[in-house]
This record gives sequence, C-alpha cells and structure tokens, in this order.
Amino acid sequence: MRFVVIICCFLFGLFSCNIKLKPTPKEVVVEIPNINGLWQLLYINGSKVTKEQSGKELPQLEFKTADNSLTGTTGCNRISGKIRVTPYLVDFENLAATRMFCDNAKFETPLLQLLRGSLSYTLANEELIFTKEGKQVMVFRRAL
Repeated sequence: MRFVVIICCFLFGLFSCNIKLKPTPKEVVVEIPNINGLWQLLYINGSKVTKEQSGKELPQLEFKTADNSLTGTTGCNRISGKIRVTPYLVDFENLAATRMFCDNAKFETPLLQLLRGSLSYTLANEELIFTKEGKQVMVFRRAL
C-alpha cells in the first residue's frame, strides 16, 4: 500500500510539472506615420524635379488622412482624389485632374501614372519616399 501511495505521488508530481500556462496575448499596436500636410515633389523615377520642367509650379500633394483625401498639383493641373493609408501603403482612388495644357510639364504624366493604385511608403528625415515593386519612384519633402 505504501508503495502505491509513493507511485501515485511520484506520478502526480511528474504530471504537474508538465502543466503549461498559456501566455497572455499582447495587443500589437502599429502606428501609422503622420503624412498629413503639404508635400513638394523632389524626385520622380530618379529625375530631379525642377520648376522649369514642371509647368506653372512645382508639383505638390496634400494628404488629409482625417477625411481620406488628397489634393494638389501636377505642376500644371490640379488633382484631387481619395486615399486609404495603412502603416506601409497608400492606396490612391478616384483621382481627378483638370485638363489645362502646359508644354513644359515633363513630370505630369509620370506623376499621374504613379498615383494610380497603391504605393509603399516610408517617412524619414521629413522626406516621404514612395516605392513600387521595391524601386524608389517618388521623393517628397514636407512643404513649409
């Protein structure tokens, strides 16, 4: 009988050591970088953007994440549309642009093409950098 009690205590001790407590899941919070405000285009597809090749003014975009909107200029024409911002991606939707002609608006067509669909982005040193398929396509600097 004593032997049975010892075996039972041994087995109880052995199995009680295998009890694993489940860790309490921690909530993961991913912050969305603040891209709100006015941004001036510095580079597009590796080319430096200049006023002389932009039409009337330097291209600028203004992001308003509170109402998911985008406004700005291609340098020649005004643009507006909807955006959806996640921590690493901006989806551009329903983009509309005026249709004035500027003979020196070299960056307008590439800019409008890039603002279709989604682009990955990073924000560092007051520069907003957009990439597509791992390639840097646009660099903006926060406008004053």
